[in-house]
Amino acid sequence: MRSIFRRTPMALLNVLQFPVRTAVSAAGVTFALLLVFMQLGFLGAVSNTATILYNQLDFDIVIRSPDYLHLYETRNFDQNWLTWCKGQTDIAEVKPFWIDLMRWQNPVDHRFRAIALLSYRLDQPVFLSAKVLVDPATGEDNSHWLHNPRNLLIDSATRKDFGPKNGKRYTAADIGTEVMLNNQRVRIAGLTDIGTGLATNGQALISHNGFAKSVAWNAQKKVSLGLVRLRPGADADAVVRRLNALVKGNTNGSGMVEFVTRRDAITLETRRWIRETPIGIIFQMGVLLALMVGTTVVYQVLATDIANRMPEYATLKAMGYSPFFLSKIVLTQALYLALLSFLPAWILAEALYRITTWAAGVHITMTYERIIFVAVAGILICVLSGIVALRKLQRAEPASLF
Repeated sequence: MRSIFRRTPMALLNVLQFPVRTAVSAAGVTFALLLVFMQLGFLGAVSNTATILYNQLDFDIVIRSPDYLHLYETRNFDQNWLTWCKGQTDIAEVKPFWIDLMRWQNPVDHRFRAIALLSYRLDQPVFLSAKVLVDPATGEDNSHWLHNPRNLLIDSATRKDFGPKNGKRYTAADIGTEVMLNNQRVRIAGLTDIGTGLATNGQALISHNGFAKSVAWNAQKKVSLGLVRLRPGADADAVVRRLNALVKGNTNGSGMVEFVTRRDAITLETRRWIRETPIGIIFQMGVLLALMVGTTVVYQVLATDIANRMPEYATLKAMGYSPFFLSKIVLTQALYLALLSFLPAWILAEALYRITTWAAGVHITMTYERIIFVAVAGILICVLSGIVALRKLQRAEPASLF
């Protein structure tokens, strides 16, 4: 047992022998792991912002058109389906919700932007928390402003492209500003704090009457989504299966609809943005490329180190040490390299996440799952690179010493 602790830690000594070379090597691996952190961060932002509005809405089941594309292109269906749904077993309440993309004219440069306009019946609140309608600056409830159909509440997360007075983001200073919305003049009466999604960089809330005046379709008879709350104890999956089966046999003269549980709606929305849109695919490819870069960097580092130490490895072979022992030295060095690189990459990623959130308005947060993934990925790419670099050890022959 004592011989184990007296054994010379050759891998560690190799790492410490040339501090500058080790630091440069670790910096290369750190950069690769940082790339993985950033790509995963952007991919996580895609997932988070894809469902940010769904997460704010109060429902167990959502009624939507079979032609539904994503939350900002829901299509629409006849409101008679909401009345039909109210009469079904286990349904506690059904609330209409309207959403559409509108033309917003920037009051500063007069250019048009696409903004998401949200609406609901004021006597049927649809948000999980009343804080959504609270002005983030003053802490006052702004919902009373919506009783005037010309008033709207602008989301404080709306980007600067939509024309805030300070050129950065909407604040209390913008209250009272009049803008053109789909050829209708409206007034910013307050702020809301819902959060913008991927399909649009701006968002606003307006009364149902104001929404109906702004859209080209008949919002008095049609609706974008139906938000269903179930009675206590009802099984959402079972209710959805039953309602979808009933709908297939009852068109009600109003076309078809589909029922989706809250869980499935959020899952499908996330899956669409990550797997079916260019932005999600690009970030997935970015993660893969970052891992490939890391593997290449580590291989070059280890292969160069083996080449520089070829006489030492040949001497060890001449002394009778097995190829397995030499391979263990190289792989242990790879693990040390992964450990030296992970912590700086993590710290830099945390800093860059905050900078990106502040500068671009893209909310990126670190998660424990991401930390564990990158840690495991760092160890794997270092070990795999070490295994590939072991081929160079075959050239370490004692005869080359003479």
